[in-house]
Amino acid sequence: MAVRSLGYWGIEVSDPAAWRHFLVDQIGLIEGGKGADGADVYRSDAYASRVRIYQGPADDVTVTGWEVAGADALREIADALSAGGYDAQPGGEALARARQVEDLIVVDDPDGIRVEIFWGAERARRPFASAVTPGGFVTGEDGVGHFVILARNQARTLHFYQDLLGLKLSDYIRLGHPDGSSSHLTFMHANARHHSLAFGEVPFAPKRKVQHISFQTEEMSDVGFALDRFGAEQTPLAMTIGHHPNCGTFSFYVRSPSGIDVELGWGSREVDDATWVPKTYSQLSDWGHQVQLPLVEPADA
Repeated sequence: MAVRSLGYWGIEVSDPAAWRHFLVDQIGLIEGGKGADGADVYRSDAYASRVRIYQGPADDVTVTGWEVAGADALREIADALSAGGYDAQPGGEALARARQVEDLIVVDDPDGIRVEIFWGAERARRPFASAVTPGGFVTGEDGVGHFVILARNQARTLHFYQDLLGLKLSDYIRLGHPDGSSSHLTFMHANARHHSLAFGEVPFAPKRKVQHISFQTEEMSDVGFALDRFGAEQTPLAMTIGHHPNCGTFSFYVRSPSGIDVELGWGSREVDDATWVPKTYSQLSDWGHQVQLPLVEPADA
């Protein structure tokens, strides 16, 4: 049994008001109210909760929620985690109510990110309608988007997400650098979305556990309008508009109020497991994506 989609993120931030402006007025999510756990809740579709913002000093993604089909699937994954040496615990009624799901288990992944595996996500009472992203976002069975972990050990991260949570390999990117070093990135999918998770190592202790999160729009023009909004407010870009050859995404990366990068993209290819063959790519982008800011900050920065 495997998780079937990335359901939500919990992000601990030092300035929730700045994040409200960033998510609602610039990216195009809508407010979902105040959670029972104190979170500022945001929506990107019919689900009641996709992004949960918590006040705190981490300025990082601290929780990821992965959806499964039901109670039986949840028990099977709990058993797999236990057999794999991970201490997966029942979330309990209070946490399930706070997260707006029927039931969940909680466990820490190898990189210290809290993973919540759930079923029975609550749907919102009113339809999703964004004032600034009218075409909406690619979500539904594909989940909320994707994120990139700065892994401590790629082998352990791969084992956790592939062997225990059931994600499948999409492809690799192997980058050579002028100093002779290299970067290895692994991309994994839980459904037709090209990747819900990617991860790679850096040769120093990073400031954050997550390098970026990503939203995908239904309409290409909504990426352009968002780029104009960020430009008008002089919000710093981490990477300019460009194109990823492995997933086919047309996107740009913007620096959030917490320093986490957020990718806003369109046009990502989908995976059909019956025919998909993983490949290894030698470039992150085939045009554009000019780096404007350091993409990974060291812990002592």
